[in-house]
Amino acid sequence: MAKEWSGFFYRGCYFPNCVYNIETVKSNPMDQWDIRPDDVVVLTYPKSGTFWMLNLLSSLYTDLNLLLPASNKVVRLDQFYEDADDVPGSYGQHAKAMKESLHAMPSPRLLFCHLPFQLFPRTWQDGEKKCKIIYLARNPKDVCVSYYHYMQGILWAGMDLNWDEWVHAFVDGKVWYGSWLDHVLGWRRFGLKENVLHVTFEDMKKDSKSVLVKVADFLNRPKSDEELDEVVKNCSFTSMSQGVEFYKLISSTADQNSFVSSVRHLRKGQVGDWKNHFLVSQNEFFDREITVKAENDGQKFVYHM
Repeated sequence: MAKEWSGFFYRGCYFPNCVYNIETVKSNPMDQWDIRPDDVVVLTYPKSGTFWMLNLLSSLYTDLNLLLPASNKVVRLDQFYEDADDVPGSYGQHAKAMKESLHAMPSPRLLFCHLPFQLFPRTWQDGEKKCKIIYLARNPKDVCVSYYHYMQGILWAGMDLNWDEWVHAFVDGKVWYGSWLDHVLGWRRFGLKENVLHVTFEDMKKDSKSVLVKVADFLNRPKSDEELDEVVKNCSFTSMSQGVEFYKLISSTADQNSFVSSVRHLRKGQVGDWKNHFLVSQNEFFDREITVKAENDGQKFVYHM
């Protein structure tokens, strides 16, 4: 029997034991988030282009507040669910600071989140409070590959699965944030009338400017061609991966026990890198369990460029 990443399911989502315990999750502290109508939330399944979109938005709209004053780092809302006392270094420190001082961030805020829809605050789902959500999706094969390399770098996470074991865990939803398929299909039910804009990583790779035009229209904050061209140029994936400053927004590299000390947040950013990893049998299994099911639900992704 293949190894599994130790954790538990709760409300359809998988929570690895390295960061979560059942009591912390059951307390559902995400409902403590003070949703504001001018909040902009980038919502993704992990490794779908999150920080690329954040960088584009923060460059395009400099008035959006991206950093938590208490830690000077970007805010990931689902850290409300985490048991920060069990997490070492600056990652745990930031999680604690976020829970204590998110309400102190001035508006308008730029936030990000990886949660499936059923764990997002009920006040948003019930229509009592609204914010702007940009849901960024990426083809699941490239997500699977990028996620695997990413988790291998988080030494304290206890993810010691080999590639084949990871593929099966990913398909079974036994990875951080659960099933990719459930996540994408779950959020897909929400559209513009619920203040949710859907875009894809592959469209961003093909034509970032066109995606930003859609985002600007969605936010009711149009920008000129010149402004859009400048942001696209300065915030290309290549420019970001060669830079240093954006990494400093995530965690402190000076803390050798920190989250980022052994992690590459930006690796290749390619469309089609999955071909360098999947064996034929793995690809057939993945297609049967995820790709075909997504396409049957109308979710068609680009797998090579």
